[in-house]
Amino acid sequence: MPTGKIIKQKREEMGITQEDLALACGISQGYVTAIECGRKNPPLPLAKQIADVLGCKVDDLC
Repeated sequence: MPTGKIIKQKREEMGITQEDLALACGISQGYVTAIECGRKNPPLPLAKQIADVLGCKVDDLC
């Protein structure tokens, strides 16, 4: 499964909005949308932040 779809699935399971994830990671909600839609891949430092917010390891997002 693509990284963006995994992020979306985990985010929704936790009941976190795109805006909440964006605020927690210091990025825009539009950037979260782009990641989840597969238009952008998060760089490793951002992937680490996202994983921390979602309570998982970066490897779980791959």
